[in-house]
Amino acid sequence: MIDNKLQDLIKRLRIVYFAMLGLLLVQAAVVEFVLLDIEGGQCVGDAQLEFVSECVAIALTLGCAYLALRLIKFKCVMAPVLEDPIEGYLPMSVTRMMLLFFPMGINIFGYMLFLNASFCWMGAMLLLCWPFLYPTEERFYAETQTNSENPAS
Repeated sequence: MIDNKLQDLIKRLRIVYFAMLGLLLVQAAVVEFVLLDIEGGQCVGDAQLEFVSECVAIALTLGCAYLALRLIKFKCVMAPVLEDPIEGYLPMSVTRMMLLFFPMGINIFGYMLFLNASFCWMGAMLLLCWPFLYPTEERFYAETQTNSENPAS
C-alpha cells in the first residue's frame, strides 16, 4: 500500500518536473524563434533599466538556486515532511521546482527585452540545477530520512 503511494507520488512529481521543463523550453523557443524576429530587444538602448533588471535577475537566480538546492536542510520546511513523508514530500518538491521555474522565466523574458547574453547564462545555470531535483525513490528516501523497508518511519 505504501509502496503504491510512493510510486504514485514519484509519477506525479515526474509529470510536474517535465511539464515545467517543457514550458520553459517552449517559452525559450518562442522567444528565440518568433518574438525576437517580430519585436525583440525593445529595451536595448535603456542602459539604466538593463542594469537594474540584470542586478535583480542575478539576485533572484542565485538566491533561488541556493534555496532550491538547500531547502531540505531547513528544519522548519522539513518538519511536516518528516511527520508524514508521503503527503509532505509533494508540496516541498513542487516548491523547490518553482524556485527554479520562475527565475528561469524571468531570465528568458530579460533576454527577450535586452538581448543580453548574461540572462542566457543565468538561465543555463538554473538549468544545470534541474537534474538535482529529479524525483526518484532513492532521492525520496535520502531527503525524507526514511528507509525503503518502512517509508513511514
